Amino acid sequence: MIGLPDVKGIIFDMDNTLLQSRIDYAAMKRDVFRFFVEHEVVSADLPVHAHTTSTIIELAKNSGVSEQLMTAAWEIVTRHEISGMQCAGIEPGTFHMLETLIGRFKLAVLTNNSMRSAHPALQSAGILSCFDRVVCREQMTALKPSASGIYAIFDHFPDVPRESWILIGDSWIDGRAAETAGIPFISYKADLKKLSEKSVEPVFSVSSMKALIHIL
Repeated sequence: MIGLPDVKGIIFDMDNTLLQSRIDYAAMKRDVFRFFVEHEVVSADLPVHAHTTSTIIELAKNSGVSEQLMTAAWEIVTRHEISGMQCAGIEPGTFHMLETLIGRFKLAVLTNNSMRSAHPALQSAGILSCFDRVVCREQMTALKPSASGIYAIFDHFPDVPRESWILIGDSWIDGRAAETAGIPFISYKADLKKLSEKSVEPVFSVSSMKALIHIL
């Protein structure tokens, strides 16, 4: 693999990497933020622009919020996910890309989405069976940008050296998770300015599956 160590496993983000997500992330973040403000879990002065839904939820979790409120917040998230992933399109070239990788690498998906939205979306797109493992938020102790989900994948494949994995995703939270876990990050159709603002440095940046295949 060009410029990378001996790669044996590839971790893919799902939304806007494998699938063309229609999730309204801005509305999701707004609704979760308002929910926690209404219940006096987070401050109304929180700089929401600097957060994702997952980081707001982590703030709430660290504040000692009740399990009942956390469950209600996750239901807000799940409703947005299920609505946004219905009939989600697949990224152009994904089928061909996966065909070239199956059998050569261990393939995993790592998504902050729930299993209730991720599995049906991948199945509907016809690619669920391409992956050896799909890790959703239920299998994590903390959401990306935490590396919790990556560690869960490491543990599931003890025969694959940790340094032999790479992660491909479209967001800074993917890059931060990869950095924390000590594995290379390849950005896919990412906002490079946003990555730079978050001090995330991908080893490669690609804008198509064809370009990704060339690297892999």
